[in-house]
Amino acid sequence: MDWATVYDLLNVKDNSSFGWDEHRQMVVAKDAIWNLYINIVEKIDAEDVATTNNIEE
Repeated sequence: MDWATVYDLLNVKDNSSFGWDEHRQMVVAKDAIWNLYINIVEKIDAEDVATTNNIEE
């Protein structure tokens, strides 16, 4: 995870699902929230790959 992503997770208007654990120095959230986030990111990545492949053809 890059720092821009961490910043966005913690600083968007509706970030109630994510937090910062000062002791562990890491972004924290419930497992269900992480799973939802991962699914969204994977979908976006898959769409980006499909778009890139269509441009190259």
